[in-house]
Order: sequence, then C-alpha cells, then structure tokens
Amino acid sequence: MASPFRVFRKNQKLAMAALLIMVMFAFLFLPMVTDMLGLRDRGPVDEVVAMTTAFGNLKRSDVQRLRNRHNRLVGVTVKLFETAGMPSPQAMSQCQQIFGPSTDDAIVQAWLLARYAQKQGIVVSDDSINEFLKAVTGGQVSSRDMLVVFQQAQLSAGQFFDLVREGILPIRLQQFMRSANSPETATPAQRWDYFNRVKRFATIEAVAVPVANSMKEVAKPTDEQLKAFFEEHKNRIAMPDSPEPGFNQPQRIGLEYVTADVETFAKAITDQQIKDEYEKNKEAYDALTKKVQAEAAANRPETKPAAQPEKAPAAQPPKKTVEPAKNSPAKETKAPAKSSAKPSTTPSQKPVEPKKTSQNGLPSSSAVAATPFQMAAFAGAPKDQKKPDAKATPAVTSAKSVAPTKPAAETKKPEPPKTGLTDELKARIRRYLATMAIDKLFDELKERISEYGSGPYADYVLQKTEAKEGAKIELPPEPKFEEFAKKHGLTAGKTGLMALWDLQTTDIGVSYVPASRNYLWQYAFRPSPLFRCETAIGQKGDKRTLFWKNEEREQHIPKFAEARAEVLRQWQLIHARDIARKTAEKLAAEARKANKSLKQAFVERSEYHVILPGKFTWLTFPNIASGWQQPARLSAVDGIPMAGWDFMQEVFRLELGQVGVAFNAPKTVAYVIRPSEFTPSYVALRLMFEKEPYSMYFMAAEKDINDLRRAWFDEVKKSVGFAWGPGRDTTVRAAEQQSLPIGDE
Repeated sequence: MASPFRVFRKNQKLAMAALLIMVMFAFLFLPMVTDMLGLRDRGPVDEVVAMTTAFGNLKRSDVQRLRNRHNRLVGVTVKLFETAGMPSPQAMSQCQQIFGPSTDDAIVQAWLLARYAQKQGIVVSDDSINEFLKAVTGGQVSSRDMLVVFQQAQLSAGQFFDLVREGILPIRLQQFMRSANSPETATPAQRWDYFNRVKRFATIEAVAVPVANSMKEVAKPTDEQLKAFFEEHKNRIAMPDSPEPGFNQPQRIGLEYVTADVETFAKAITDQQIKDEYEKNKEAYDALTKKVQAEAAANRPETKPAAQPEKAPAAQPPKKTVEPAKNSPAKETKAPAKSSAKPSTTPSQKPVEPKKTSQNGLPSSSAVAATPFQMAAFAGAPKDQKKPDAKATPAVTSAKSVAPTKPAAETKKPEPPKTGLTDELKARIRRYLATMAIDKLFDELKERISEYGSGPYADYVLQKTEAKEGAKIELPPEPKFEEFAKKHGLTAGKTGLMALWDLQTTDIGVSYVPASRNYLWQYAFRPSPLFRCETAIGQKGDKRTLFWKNEEREQHIPKFAEARAEVLRQWQLIHARDIARKTAEKLAAEARKANKSLKQAFVERSEYHVILPGKFTWLTFPNIASGWQQPARLSAVDGIPMAGWDFMQEVFRLELGQVGVAFNAPKTVAYVIRPSEFTPSYVALRLMFEKEPYSMYFMAAEKDINDLRRAWFDEVKKSVGFAWGPGRDTTVRAAEQQSLPIGDE
C-alpha cells in the first residue's frame, strides 16, 4: 500500500489548490451560512453607553479603556501618597476623593467634563501638574522618588503626566464653577438665611396622617400593571428617606466589635504611671507644654491702657462783636425770643415709622425690606420686644460731669512658660496612657481575629469554591470575645446584617476611622475581606472601637414572583399619597377655622394624636471630635421620623399660629403643622448674626451649592447633546445612589 505522504508529494500542486479554495470558501461564505442557520455565536455586543452630538459616542469598550486609565492613575497616585508617608487606606480614600470612583457613571461624567473643558479652552500645563503633585503629596516626594514609582508602574514621566492631565481637566472645570457658586460668594441675605437655618429654633404641634391608612381606598392593579411597575423600578434601590420606589436589594453587611470607654481606662491610670511616663520623655513633654502655652498667649487679646477722658476746653474770653462797616447801614439786632414750642418738622424730616414685623418676630412680606444688613438704620423692634424707655436714656453730659477715670495699669510682661508636670499635662498623659492600654488590648484581639480569618475561615471559603453543587460545607465557629471583653472592661457586640443607611443610624456607624478619614459606615461598605480589623473613634472622642466585618450579602435584583408582595405595597403606597394629603388639608382647614391650638381643636377626635416635639433647628452640625468641617444635616425631630427638607421648609415658612401641611421625606406620613414658638427673638438673632463669623455656619449652604452644581451640569449635558445609550449599567449600588452623583440616577 502506497504511503499517503507519497500520494501527497505526487499531487502536491493539486492538493494545495484544493485546500486554498476550501479556505476561501470558509472565509467568505461560511459566516453567511451560519448566520442564516443561527449557529454562530455573535459574542458580546459593544453597545453604546453614552451619546453626544458634540464629542461623539462612548461604547462599552471605550468606557472600559477609560476605566483602565483611571485605575492606573489612582494606583500610581496611591504609591506617591504612600511614599510621602501616608497609610494605604487613607491614600486610597484621598485618591478617590480627588479623582472619583470607577463606576460607569463617574467615568462617563469625567470624560464629558474633560471634553467640555477642552472646548472651553482650559489647558493643564506641565507646571500645573507639578504644582498639583507637590500640593497633594505635601512636597514630601522628590523627583527621583517619583521616577522610581513611575518605573515600578512601567510608565514614563510623560505617560503619567498625560494621565494626570486627563484626570485634572474635569477637576479644574468644576473648580471654576465652584468659585462662582461657592458659599463664600453668598449675598448678605443668603448668609442671614443660612444663619437662621442653624440658629433659629421652632416649637410645633403636629398631627400625623399615615399614608398606609389610605391604601385600602386604592384600587388593586392588574398583574400587567405590577410587572410594568417592577420593570420600571427594579434597578433602583428603595432608600428609606426617598419617596421613589425601588426593588433592587442593597448590599448588607454584619459587623462585630468591641468598644472601650477612654475615661474609664483613664481612671485606672495611677499618678506614679503618669510621673514615670513624664520622666521617660521629659524633653518632649516640656516642649509640648511650651508650645501649647505659646499658642494660648498668641491667641490671648492684648491688654491696652484705657483711653484717657478728654479734658474740658478752657474758658475762653467773650469774642468781640464785629462792628459793621461805616459805609454800610447799621442793622438792629434783636435777641431771639425764648419759646417752648417744639420745632416744626419739614417734609424732609418726617419721623421714621417703625416697620411692621410678623408674629414670629421676623419681618413680614408686606414690610419694607428690613434685614440685619441695614446696620445704620434697623427696622423697628418686633412686637415681642419692649421699646427702650426714654427716661432711662442717659442725657449727654458735659465734660465737667464726667468722672475722672484712673489710668489702667501698664501691661505686664508675659510670664515665662511653665514647665514640669502641670495639671493640664497630667490630664494629657493620663488620656494618652489610657489610649495605649486600649490599643494594646485591641492588638491582642486583632491577632486572634486575623488567625481565624487567614486560617479556618480561609479554608472554608476554599472548600466552598471547590465543592460540587449541593454539597454542604459548614462554617467554622467564630472565636468568642465576650469573656475577654468583660474581663478587660470592654463592651462586645454584633450589628447583624444591615444596609448602609441602617448602619448610619447607629452610634458605631457615625464614629470615624482615622486611617481613612471617613465615617465607619462609609469605610465598612468598601470592598474588603471579612475579618479585617480597623479602629474607629467616637464623635466626642470618648470611645474607641475595634470592628471587623463578619458576614456579607451581595446586592441583587429579585425575580418578580419573589418581590410581588413588595411591588404591590409600593404601588398602593404611591397612589394613596394624594388621598392622605387631602385628608391632612381638610384637618388643617378645621384647625384654622377653630383658631385654637391643635390639641384644643382636635380634643374630641381620638383618632388623631397631637405630637409635641421638643424645639429644633432646620439644620444642625455633627459634633466631630476630629475637627473636620462637615456639611450641616437636617435636624432630628422627636416623634417625626425622617422629617425631610419639605417638612422643615414648611415649618420655618409659617408664622406663629398659622397651620400648614407637609409630608415627611419618604412621603409615608402627611403632617398637619402649627408653630407655637420661635426662639431666639428676631432682635436677639440679629445681634448674634452680627457677631458670628460666617466660617462657623457657611456649610449650611451645602444643599444650595449642590443644587446649583446639579443644574450647571444639566446645562452642560444639554449644550453637548448628551444622552445615555442602551449599554449603560443601570444597576446602582446603595453608596453611589445615596451620594447623589451629578447626572441622572
């Protein structure tokens, strides 16, 4: 039998020609045949994510390319921060604050703003980039160190500068926008408004009309209506303080923690321990004492000698009468007759009438604009203020009647700074030693938790990954810390599974993490492995907490069948709001007609309970021990869960005795509202406003600034013909949705 290779060699040209024809046929016609038969896998479609008429479109592959560049920029910048001595978690947090997250919406927004900045002629030079890098690293990273970091990232200096230039362009554009709409540019009237939001207290009566009570009056929808309603809102997470529906189940995490009270540990520190610590680091503590005393002396107002009273002018001889000129006719001069009549008032000298004020002590809308910026001529005192007694006004006295004032003592020379173990230094050392004792216990716990996370729990995760479907893998028991905590004066606890907003309402959630300069609720929801420990400090600095994530449930969208009951509830809730509002308006009309307090007006209506919260302001500032400047938050109102912006606006719009209606933030309850008192009075507020620096309350403008920022970005999108494409990732995480990023939700 002839060898097949021998046959091939004999007919080589013919075989090669046949093979070429077959390849050409497969290349040209086989795809069409498979398309007709539906046999070919088309692979992932590169859908359009965002569309613009000015800059073209962004496809999914474009967004991924931009994300890769963003992540590379953040990664290198984090290395620069670490080279400057910043801890890794804080470095990552800092970079995210500068360049933003890597979500689809954030990437598209940065690209859009960068292109718009270029269109406006904004340029970022190499010098600007050098200044930027110097500013963010505090000048702690040399050019040589930067080149080492670039080399490790396999980047040239030019390539990194291009990444930074692209990242800075949207930042510069927004800086220009903010400079024109910053709190510092607020008008006097706006500052007065912001001041009132944080300093003016309201005491009210309220009657609740729950929307749920009206749900039974709503007609039941069909399955088709419910399915359409579910499809419309399935990608959105239902936030507890938002009226918008949503069926996307948020990420939930569980935390375990131990908390130490610093003051309790400080009481256990002995005087001998304090003395030993001082002697051990005497030079450092003496230097600290001198520094503190020098700062206190610099901030102390200077004592100046009292001003000496002016001496009365010496008696002058009577001036000679000027004789009329001889060539001019002499005129008789008569002494003016004394008269008790009051001088007449000319039209230009009409007395100023007091301007009208409303019952709540603020100027009424009909009054001439009387704001505290007319410092030279304020409006008349409100009705609740007594006019000054004319008799009590001291008369102008002559120089003779002024009692001589003793000259003030000369300013004493500043005393040399005291050193040694002062009471203030003792308190500092006591607190420091208490903190060290707590951290020592925390370090012991960290070691035990880390052993569990990298040992039994890591083995469990590996077995679960490799196990066949349906196989049961038991979670190893977690180490118990209750006995350890009790023995050492600590408090142990678990949160259970909580959404982001649930954690925000806890004491542990609103503590802050120094390593990242974030609230604990922000830090805990970042991607991180279970059983990784971190330390947080309470708002007042009196608590230290060691916490770690011990369970997690990922965000997911349920199927319609699973969520049907919740879909029906939210449908009925939305359609029952108008009914509840009308009920509340009817009650408000009854209260106005009765012209009484709500408690008196509804004394015979047992179905309505009158709520009497304590006094509250519109906004309040969080008490942060770290000293950060934080935006003002809506104040909590006793008995009114999640009062919301509309509720506060209605309360402080009303005058005393007036009755209004407003929903809470999620629009689950309509309230009939009647203010009974506003404090302090208008005059007192005005005096406080004159003295209070704007820097103490300018963060009350945060919402107004964000509203302007959102409106500005809407105009940018409109001007470039921006629209989202079908390829947009509409699944939004809870943290992103709550932060209200610029753009469509």
